[in-house]
Amino acid sequence: MTKVKTAMLITLLILSTAFIELKITKDSSEQMLEITSKTERSAKDRSDNTKQLCMEMKDTWQKYKSKLGFFMTHSEIDQIDISIENINRYCDQGNYAEVYVECGELKNRTAALGDGEKISFYNLF
Repeated sequence: MTKVKTAMLITLLILSTAFIELKITKDSSEQMLEITSKTERSAKDRSDNTKQLCMEMKDTWQKYKSKLGFFMTHSEIDQIDISIENINRYCDQGNYAEVYVECGELKNRTAALGDGEKISFYNLF
């Protein structure tokens, strides 16, 4: 009976960890997609608040990056880091066309980050 309880406890722990990881990934993906879309629109319009949005994007990513590092491949995290740094550099230079392009790439990476962790038949096999 003790072995059954231990096995159930371990299974519960694994499942709860998986759902926590899924929630963190989903939340971070949605937040990053939202701020990246705002930044992309702002860069397209050459708006004055583009720099502020770039900093907000960087701050939002830093908030989630450490949590995602526990269960994500670091190459994905590094690619998002590089995109955000490129966006901030282009924004500082006033190169809004490049900010717009890099935001599109970042949106693709961020969407893939969330989609890769969703529970689906494709992801299981």
